Amino acid sequence: MAVEKAVLLVEDEAIIALDIQLELEAAGWTVVGPALTLRRARELLSTGTFRLALLDINVGRDTSFDFAQACIDADIRVVFMTGHSNQRLPEALRCCDLIRKPVQMRELTAMLG
Repeated sequence: MAVEKAVLLVEDEAIIALDIQLELEAAGWTVVGPALTLRRARELLSTGTFRLALLDINVGRDTSFDFAQACIDADIRVVFMTGHSNQRLPEALRCCDLIRKPVQMRELTAMLG
């Protein structure tokens, strides 16, 4: 069962992931992960413990686009983190929220609600 304020964090840079995790937890969120790989993210998706996914677009040598679609299909809200514009997103994913890197926690927590 999903926790109300639980977010899956997918970020392949361990230091960035830890920083975001600590900031989110300080803001009252439960962080699932962080997942440093898409393989780990897929494992965590099967737990059904979160309703929101915060995804870096570039994870290793891959993009998180297929994983984002799997989240959407599971009725999980997706927020992308990137230094790029939403024009880089595939058309089907342009409905997702996007936050610019470096992530500003005030902006992120406002977006997450």
